[in-house]
Amino acid sequence: MNKGKYLLFLLENGIILDYGNKESERKRMNAYTDFATVYDLFMEEVPYDQWLSFLEEIWRKEGLEPQVIADFGCGTGNLLVPLTKKGYRTMGVDLSFDMLCQAEKKLREAGLSSILLEQDLTEVSLPEAADCIISVCDSLNYLTEDGELSAAFACVKASLRQGGLFLFDMNTEYKFREVLAQNTYAVTEENAAYIWENDYDPEEKINAYAVNFFIEGNDGRYERTEEVHYERAYSVEEIKTALSENGFTLLGMYDDYTWESPKEDCQRIVFVAKGQSKKRRKYNMQDYIIRATAGNGSIRAFAATTRETVQYAREVHHTSPVASAALGRMLTAAAMMGSMLKGDKDLVTLQIRSLGPLKGIVVSGDSHGRVKGYVFNPNVDIPSKYPGKLDVGGAIGEGYMSVIRDIGLKEPYAGRIQLVSGEIAEDLTYYFAQSDQTPSSVGLGVLVETDTSIRRAGGFIIQLMPEATEEMISKLEQRLNTIPYVTDLLDMGKTPEDILEMILGDMDLKIMDKMPVEFYCNCSKERVEKALISIGKEELEKIIREDKKANLHCHFCNKEYNFTEEELKELLESAK
Repeated sequence: MNKGKYLLFLLENGIILDYGNKESERKRMNAYTDFATVYDLFMEEVPYDQWLSFLEEIWRKEGLEPQVIADFGCGTGNLLVPLTKKGYRTMGVDLSFDMLCQAEKKLREAGLSSILLEQDLTEVSLPEAADCIISVCDSLNYLTEDGELSAAFACVKASLRQGGLFLFDMNTEYKFREVLAQNTYAVTEENAAYIWENDYDPEEKINAYAVNFFIEGNDGRYERTEEVHYERAYSVEEIKTALSENGFTLLGMYDDYTWESPKEDCQRIVFVAKGQSKKRRKYNMQDYIIRATAGNGSIRAFAATTRETVQYAREVHHTSPVASAALGRMLTAAAMMGSMLKGDKDLVTLQIRSLGPLKGIVVSGDSHGRVKGYVFNPNVDIPSKYPGKLDVGGAIGEGYMSVIRDIGLKEPYAGRIQLVSGEIAEDLTYYFAQSDQTPSSVGLGVLVETDTSIRRAGGFIIQLMPEATEEMISKLEQRLNTIPYVTDLLDMGKTPEDILEMILGDMDLKIMDKMPVEFYCNCSKERVEKALISIGKEELEKIIREDKKANLHCHFCNKEYNFTEEELKELLESAK
């Protein structure tokens, strides 16, 4: 197994193991390896049944009837398995492959099916959205680097259905400082034992603990293994801030799975959060891409429906109808081109710089169907070409299109063409032929209602592979010349499957897979802080002296980040 690549395996019992290893995650990856085999032996006193009852009571109180539940930091499946037994569709996420193997064993022995994903909590990508996401037994405390907690919350938000709940617990600073402190604990069982040595740094708020455990072998001798774990103490205010930054409303906090409010000597706090509807992300397969082949593999095809994504972009950027159409076409193209990428962290960025009143567009997409983008001038208002036909080409005007692919090499691969028409689909068709040397047909369409909302959005990309025959090429060209415009197809209610069937249905069309599309921006206050620090000490001092505050916003999602004078002074200290 090549750990440097994103691999997906489907086991016979319906359990998926998703493997992904990254160098930056080395510290967390070494946790719970050998210890995973005896983890449950030393966790017998943890009241998982009580925790599960508490979580279910939360659902009832909030009027939630979850069908799909994801467990972030599922470990050996001590909550995942009973949840699955209760009839919920479940997904378990953990960074430890060894812990997931133990969970898989429990599920298999119980005759149950679940989805298991080996992923870092800061980069989770679920195959479907969840009604509820849980994270128990201080899993989130393992996120020790600045910005990681907010990044994890962003993943949770992107993975939740509208109205879904996020329930999680975290060890408190009091527990690390006063209970664990510098103490050593020892536990002895029949066939195993461990010594747990704690070392808490109150300045860094990092608890390092070394676990020396002894496991009896078949020969009666004990084998010693040591693992080192790290957890970070977060204040309640830090957690609240990270939740707010990612569009969550905090519904309640409870002392260690009781209905009591947290006290000063509370060791574990349970948080109940819900995504704010006005900031919701569509991740419910209303928008999706299908990937397909035809002509015995000599043709590859992509088709997408993106109405919800484009509508969200319109709301975020307050775009005029023609700006919505231009941005929507680019977002749809980026989603399909992103789906062509292979790497987990690969990105494609499309840029237009032009002389028209729109001035330019920037969008990006990744291999998971996540896109973001903006237009330089969202308020463009020019006459239509004719009734019902927005003049996207006129709004863009003359200019250039650049396509940049970042696929993990030292330098991104970049191609550039002069715009053919500014209608975007024609420009991309030309780009694929000239820069990629891949004959392609691109169709993109966005229908805008009279109230400026998005009625339909979507498109397709058809590409010829080198082995395509002349007969196949001729047949495809004829078919493409006779089908209606993309906007007409979408307005007829045609799905991506329908569109590809119309074009390639009699050419051995095979639908390979389907993935959701969403508007997703990974900005955070921590990333903005790093940007402010990077401008240097002198510029920060000038802002503090002259303005006393700073207000910055993200171009991609229009989210605003405000910094007080006190916060700027703290950043200034970091910049020295």
